[in-house]
Amino acid sequence: MALLAFTLLAVAACGSGVRPSVDDVADAIRDGRISSIEAENADCSARVFVESDLSDTALLGLVDRADRPVTTQDDRDALVAVEERLIAECDLQQAAG
Repeated sequence: MALLAFTLLAVAACGSGVRPSVDDVADAIRDGRISSIEAENADCSARVFVESDLSDTALLGLVDRADRPVTTQDDRDALVAVEERLIAECDLQQAAG
C-alpha cells in the first residue's frame, strides 16, 4: 500500500464498540491522529472511512491511534478499497512507494 500504508497498518484490532461517526473520524484527521491525510480533506475522507467495509473495531483503532495492526484479511481488503476511494473521491494523491 502506498497512500495510507503506515497509518492504516497502525489500526487496532482490539476492543469493540459503536462505529465512530463521520465527525469523530474527521476530528481524528484534523487532530493529526490520522497523519497521512491533510486537514482540508477531513470531511470527505471521514465519510469514505465510515462508509467503508472496515470493521467497527478497525475504525475505532484508527480514530484512537492504536498501535496494533489490522488482523483480519477483510480489514486489509477494506483498506485497499478505502485508499482507492480516497484517491478517486477526495482528491488525495497516492504516495510513492
